[in-house]
Amino acid sequence: MLALVMVGSAMLLALGLGKLFGWDIGLTAGMLAGAMTSTPVLVGAGDTLRHFGLPADQLALSLDHLSLGYALTYLVGLVSLIVGARYMPKLQHQDLQTSAQQIARERGLDTDSKRKVYLPVIRAYRVGPELVAWADGKNLRELGIYRQTGCYIERIRRNGILANPDGDAVLQKGDDIALVGYPDAHARLDPSFRNGKEVFDRDLLDMRIVTEEIVVKKPQCGGPPSRPAEADRSRLFLKPRDPQPD
Repeated sequence: MLALVMVGSAMLLALGLGKLFGWDIGLTAGMLAGAMTSTPVLVGAGDTLRHFGLPADQLALSLDHLSLGYALTYLVGLVSLIVGARYMPKLQHQDLQTSAQQIARERGLDTDSKRKVYLPVIRAYRVGPELVAWADGKNLRELGIYRQTGCYIERIRRNGILANPDGDAVLQKGDDIALVGYPDAHARLDPSFRNGKEVFDRDLLDMRIVTEEIVVKKPQCGGPPSRPAEADRSRLFLKPRDPQPD
């Protein structure tokens, strides 16, 4: 909106001054392009004049006036832009640094704020008889471990072979499984998981975590950002930031 106002005002001012002082179209367009420090306006005006059907001598004169007007006002426009950007906030009694920090806080981009960072942890267990009995032959999709606790099984080592399980995998006695989740999610696991022997397998426990800060601007995107099944497939953990103190 501001850009439209600026362009419209510049065009009206250039046309008004051109009418007042009797400038031709070339000089008026050159003044406009230079005052706005806009090379595309200069190029567009030149192409328009060439296709305007003017006589050769008048076309050459208009192009000369176009370049002259641009040269006369370009430096003025550039200096005005620099001076305005530097001193206009002071005239409006605005502190740019304070305003920038306020906008950053409103958009959740304040890097100076101190907040807790929660990351998921990974733990590995060996499947024992209790866990096999608890699973009762159901596959991982039917067990719904993620929906119930917030943990998911990232890897399974079976007979020495390491694999990333899908929803059809069934836990077997002797499997080594890697569970990923926040600490409170691990606490919600059935005791059959934790009562098994915890293992320290480097391949099982090796996990790369990529974190991203996402700012939600649209109200309709609030609330749970994805269904549990979708989050389970994408290995996505969502942790809202602590609200900023006023």
